[in-house]
Formats: sequence, structure tokens, C-alpha cells
Amino acid sequence: MNQKGLSNKAKWLYGLCLMGGNFVYMLTASFTVMYYETYLGLNAAFVGAVLMAARIFDAVNDPLTGIIVAKVNTRWGKFRPWILSGSIVNALILFALFAVPESIRSTEGMLMIWCAVTYLLWSTTYDAFDIPIWSIVPAVTDQGKERESMATIGRTFASVGCGIIQVLAPIVVPMLGGGDANNYDHWITGFKWFALIVCIYYVVSSLIFFLNVHEKNEVNDEEKSPTIREMFKALFSNSQAIVIVIAITAVNIGTGITGNLMPYFFHFDLGGADWNSNYSLITMAIFAFQVLGMMVVYPLIRRFFNRKGIFSFALISAITGYGLLFVMAMLKQAPFFLLFVPCLFMGVSTGILNILTTVYLADAVDFGEVTNGRRDESVVFSMQTFVVKLASGISAGLTGVVVAVIGLNTSENAWVDGLNSPSTLLILRLFMALIPVAALAFSLVYFARKFILDEKKMEEIGEALKK
Repeated sequence: MNQKGLSNKAKWLYGLCLMGGNFVYMLTASFTVMYYETYLGLNAAFVGAVLMAARIFDAVNDPLTGIIVAKVNTRWGKFRPWILSGSIVNALILFALFAVPESIRSTEGMLMIWCAVTYLLWSTTYDAFDIPIWSIVPAVTDQGKERESMATIGRTFASVGCGIIQVLAPIVVPMLGGGDANNYDHWITGFKWFALIVCIYYVVSSLIFFLNVHEKNEVNDEEKSPTIREMFKALFSNSQAIVIVIAITAVNIGTGITGNLMPYFFHFDLGGADWNSNYSLITMAIFAFQVLGMMVVYPLIRRFFNRKGIFSFALISAITGYGLLFVMAMLKQAPFFLLFVPCLFMGVSTGILNILTTVYLADAVDFGEVTNGRRDESVVFSMQTFVVKLASGISAGLTGVVVAVIGLNTSENAWVDGLNSPSTLLILRLFMALIPVAALAFSLVYFARKFILDEKKMEEIGEALKK
């Protein structure tokens, strides 16, 4: 591999491309349930079941997509063609997901089919973009610091992309649809145009990345291509990749439930004519702190702790944040600005964990090469896509189940007319804040016991690879 360092231009274009991909991810992860359940009127449990069924399918599809990517080489590289073509197809389906024709909306059975088919297709085609964009990190540089730098920029822009959607969607969507945040028809129309804007950026940023960033590994057509069975075996025999997957999945499920239930908390619990503005303000704070965690806190504490210690630090901080969120949610009469306190812990910890996930998986690629004799970037990094989608699907599915089981009334006048009982709203707060605490505590204990890729171990692996 070429030892020349990456240019800053390549790193920033990588970040901008990832931001587009995370526009798409966050739009579906955070608003699919609310769009189909609250605004289009589908049963919440049905929508949740669709999302969870898609995740079961992804258990096979994600690693299979990673294997297909690994087995295909072109003159333009192994990953870049997938990034471009994947974004185009996925964007078209995303638009269909949030642009349901009126004729379909008028019939519940047709709407249920539309929801199930478009979401499953979106989930499937998203792999064709997301797996290659993360897999390309070790393909463009073999330098540890370069990887960490690229991962930091990529994760930062990815988080910014998520934050932009979380902050802007509750305000911009109803504006695009007519301007009234309490008029559900305005939300329906607004989501269509908002999705179109997201799709355009998604494709354009992928095209610019394709044209300007190149892989440094040369394609060797004479190299024996592994069978699908061999690559599945290599994946599941990589113990450290599996440890990372389990730990991060637990974290993302817990935090995802909070992210999905928070709009319901602001809309139907705190309420008010400006609920969407308040929700946007809080999500903006969380993602601002997330960027702070990646760009400032992570480099700072990196000087004093090893990466395994930083992971534990981030999880403990996150547990603290979600515990404080529950306290703040129970104190409904407390000043609004106090909600920023748990946001600080939640955001900083998420930012740190985002960087470590990419770095750990890149290290797992090296670990797999030493232990299995194969360097399968796309297969290992397919697990990152699987983790993200599995966690978002389970959390969104559980959100639909929670909304249905507790009997939360999500009609247009639910808050104004006081249609939700105090006990219903209490259960909503419990699920929103305390499930993440349990998930994070599990991840903390499990990771501490199972993860072995500390700095010393990676030095040994590095020496083995040089030989």
C-alpha cells in the first residue's frame, strides 16, 4: 500500500459524504414510526413490527452484502462504485418512503403494504452505501494515526448529519408543508419535500466523493477469491469483531429508544404550541455536545487513558446522563434549561463512542488478518451497518410497541384536551430514560471482560503483519 498520507481534502470529502448518508439514516431512524403512526394513522405496533422484521432480514443481508462487496473489484476500486450507485438507488426509495401518494393513504391495507415494502427496500439498499463507505477507511490508509484522523472526521460529520436532521426536521418539515406544527396534513406534505432535499444532497455528496477520493490498494484479479462460506467463517471467527458488535448494539438499542420516544415526550407530555421548537433545541444541544465529545473531549482524555479506559469512561458518563434525564423529566415544573445538564453527559459520551466504534472495527480487521489469514474490511465493517440498523430497528420497533401498550393517545388534540393519563405519561418517561441505563450497564460489564485489543495487543498485531 502507498505510504503517502491522506490529503485534508480527501478527509473532508469523506466526512461530507458520510454526512449525507447519516441525513438518510437519521430521517428513517427517528421519524418513520411517528410519520406512519402519528401522521398517517397506522397502528403503532404494526409499524414497530415492520421495522423489527426488517432487522431480522438484515441479520443475513448485511454480512452477505459485505461479502458481495469484498468479492467485487473494478477499475474504479472495490468500494467507490458501491458508494455512488448505492446512494442513488437508496435515495429513490427513501423519497418513496416519505412521499406516500394520496390514493395509497386513503386505504389502510394499501398503506400498510406501502410502508412494509418501501421500508424493507430502503433498509436493504442502504447497505450498498453504508458498508463500503465505512469499509474504505483501512483501504485508503494503513497508518494508525491516519485511520484515527479519518475516523474522527467521518464520525464527526456523521454525527453532525444526524444532528442537523434531528434539529431541523421538527421545524422545517411543517414549514415546508404549510407552517402549522399542530396540523398533521402539513407534516405529511412537509416530509415529502424534506426527504427530497435530503436525497439530493445524499447523491451529490457521494458523486463528489467518488470523483475525488481514491483507494490505494491495487486490484489483483489473479488473487483467489474466497467462497461465501469461507468469508462467513472468517467473520464469525473474529472474536473481537463480535465483542464490539454486541457491546455497541446494546448501547445503540438503549439510546435509540430514548431518541424515538423523546418526540412523543415533548409533543404529548410537555406539550405546548411550540413543542417542536423545544424538542429541536434539546436535540441541537445533544448533538453539539456530541461534536464536543469527538473533537475536544476525546483527544483530551486520550492523553490520560487507553482506549479501553475511554470506552468505560464514556459509558459511565452516559449512564449518568440518562439517570439525570429521568430526574429532569419527573420535575416538569423545573426550569427548562436544566434539561441541558443530562444532554451534556449524553452527547459527549455518544461522540466518544462513535469514534471508538470505527477505530475498534479497523483494529478488528487487523486482528482478523492475523488470526484468520484474511483481510476482510467490508465483511467486518458490514457489522457496523448491521449494528446501526439492528439497534435502530429494535428501538423503533419497541417504541411502536410501547406507544401501543401504554395506550398513548397521539391525536392532534391529545395534549390540549388532556387525553393521556398521568400514569401513561409516567410510563413513557420510565421507558424513555431508564431502559438506556440497563443497556449501558450491560455493555460496560461485557466489554470490560471480553475486549482484548488494547494498545499493547495492537502493537503485537502490527509487528506480526509486518512479518
